[in-house]
Amino acid sequence: MLSQEETCKLQTVTVKENGKPVVKNGKLATKDIVLPDNHKFDHFEVKVMDKGKPEVLKIATRKCRPATQVVSLSEEAYDYFTDSSTTPYKFKGLWKNLTANQKIQWHCQQIAEAMGGRLDSFVVLD
Repeated sequence: MLSQEETCKLQTVTVKENGKPVVKNGKLATKDIVLPDNHKFDHFEVKVMDKGKPEVLKIATRKCRPATQVVSLSEEAYDYFTDSSTTPYKFKGLWKNLTANQKIQWHCQQIAEAMGGRLDSFVVLD
């Protein structure tokens, strides 16, 4: 099954030649064209010189969504991340007040940001 982001909208239009509809086998000739979803594209214009004549190109690029990854932590990493004696430099006094889950979540968030992603979930392996 395809998600909404993986499908395109099609519109059937009549083929025209010299401004008049084309008839084939007694029927109007049609073709399907893809309609872009504007909320899925970034639009911008580029000015180029073509043989000394300026030309404006309208470009639409598909927006990308970040890849989803799950961070799997070993038991040793879990112990290190939740240990109160290994306080990150950003958390001088606050680190001891955080729960183990909040500490793990902070470390996983730092890993995700360093990789250019975002944190969805984390799993601690036994």
